[in-house]
Amino acid sequence: MNSSDVDGFFNFHDFYDSIAKKSNENHILIEVGCWLGASIIYLCERLKLYNIKPKQVVAVDTWLGSDEIGHKQYLQSIGGSEALFNKFINNIKLCKVDDLITILVNQIKL
Repeated sequence: MNSSDVDGFFNFHDFYDSIAKKSNENHILIEVGCWLGASIIYLCERLKLYNIKPKQVVAVDTWLGSDEIGHKQYLQSIGGSEALFNKFINNIKLCKVDDLITILVNQIKL
């Protein structure tokens, strides 16, 4: 399994490639809003491809979704935010990037 197998809203491949290529061991990379993990998994795959090991890659999300109708319907269909978070965890493990990602669950929804 790889990032292209993960459902999500990711279409910034070139941008994430440039971030990965410019990173080094002193950098902390933070993604806010991870949903099912497609973009952060892609970033970690690129870091591994380029043999770059940043200080930390952090995934920040509430995993509560947004007020968008599609988010609410999806969350309801899978059983809620805990199920969404578990899918994220499963995706990063199946894509073999869980060793690079630090997860920060932010419970504040603005």
